[in-house]
Amino acid sequence: KITKHRLQFNLCKRCFYKQLLLYYGPSCGIVKLGGVLMELKKLDVKDIEPIKKLIVDIFSREQWNDVWEDSQLQLYVLEIIGNKNSLSFGLYEDGVLIGMALGRIRHWCRGTEYWIDEFGILPEKQSKGAGSEFLRMTEDYLSRQGIGGIVLLTERTAYAYEFYKRNGFHELEDQAFLVKRIS
Repeated sequence: KITKHRLQFNLCKRCFYKQLLLYYGPSCGIVKLGGVLMELKKLDVKDIEPIKKLIVDIFSREQWNDVWEDSQLQLYVLEIIGNKNSLSFGLYEDGVLIGMALGRIRHWCRGTEYWIDEFGILPEKQSKGAGSEFLRMTEDYLSRQGIGGIVLLTERTAYAYEFYKRNGFHELEDQAFLVKRIS
């Protein structure tokens, strides 16, 4: 007997997860982490408000200290999730968005890649395996879609840098990220 959100199932685990998918709707994957069900779902423009809240909750804190005006944040998120090649994911715990991977598909001479513009997990959920599991679930989904790699940028001094390295990312030694301020 398994109870989830006041639903009871007298089912085996496999059947339970099938019923859970029917209950929650389209899903890219469900895992149990530390006794909690985590679900990977695609995000789109209808999810803009929870995405904006998550960005502020993650990136306005120590280390990043980002300060966003709501109108600027609205434009930024729409730029990422509102294009024809957008592909964004949310990690949900008990129906609450706790993580995001906002990005796009890029077709390149070496194959199709997933470029992550923003990746984050709520700070109170960090260092508990949620981020690594989220990446693994995202990689599994992308692989099934024939996408051959993930590309992202982060600061070398950020905690995220070591997190990405622990999760199999590496630097391209022969490439540089260049910026030129014009105003």
